[in-house]
Amino acid sequence: GGGNVALAKENIITESYAHETIFQIATQLLVRRHFESALYAHGAGTSSLEHEGFATVSLYRSYLSESIILLAMGDVVAAKKEFMEVHLQKTDYLTSRECALEEDLVRACGDMDEEALEEARSKTGKHRGALGNLDATVRGLVMEIRVSGRATKEKKEKKVEASAGFRAH
Repeated sequence: GGGNVALAKENIITESYAHETIFQIATQLLVRRHFESALYAHGAGTSSLEHEGFATVSLYRSYLSESIILLAMGDVVAAKKEFMEVHLQKTDYLTSRECALEEDLVRACGDMDEEALEEARSKTGKHRGALGNLDATVRGLVMEIRVSGRATKEKKEKKVEASAGFRAH
């Protein structure tokens, strides 16, 4: 198994801008709510960017997206670990707006602080720039993060009920 991944990585990384394709795949997986697979794809995209070593904004956005996916999965522990042990080790990331948003999201979920979470993802708040830079699917996921547990599908069910009610009349 591991050899195939290494081989795939070598082939992927030799192609510049391969990360764009990988992130498109990740987005499709998120749309289908395959969080684990999307996270894996994002990881591959991040590796590709780190290897290219120049696409900083894309890399920061990727770091932030990985944490958002983990938080949407309800895995605060993994999000915090990733933030502390991987993302914070990249010195230039520390001063980025993506880092500030990631920190606030991870902290709010870790502290189970609903108010802090709402403030962090407010469309008019201090993080609107970082939120605006995210892929639309990932941005939608930010709104689904709960301070405890996995992202819910409430919105979808409500839409279905609403359309069912509409047809009934």
